[in-house]
Amino acid sequence: MNMITRTCISVIAAMVILLIVMWTMPVYPIIPRGIVLPVNGINPPITTDVSIYDSLNAPFNAKVIGILSLMYYSQTNSTASQMLFSQAATEFVKEAGGNGLQVIQAFYIPPGTPSGGVNILRGKVILTK
Repeated sequence: MNMITRTCISVIAAMVILLIVMWTMPVYPIIPRGIVLPVNGINPPITTDVSIYDSLNAPFNAKVIGILSLMYYSQTNSTASQMLFSQAATEFVKEAGGNGLQVIQAFYIPPGTPSGGVNILRGKVILTK
């Protein structure tokens, strides 16, 4: 085989592998994705229960230890998807070392709109005494 034939076969094989990977991967992540940006250093993870507060009812003596941003793609705003979303939020709070979450923004963008079918949560990870 000459060099041109081997190159063509290699390119075609790479394209076939790429197409197989593209067809088998989901379009959106199937689990909630997020990040906690630490504000006052890094705290060790905790195992206690997490309390969720709205922006007005957080404890006065709470210390903000991070900012949480969380996204979850789902085509329906069902109870099951909301439970998965809230469980992911509490896990992120625990991993950041907090025992509370003060929700700043939480909303669902329905399918059919730009960036539709997504739950979004932004909040402050807090540590109460």
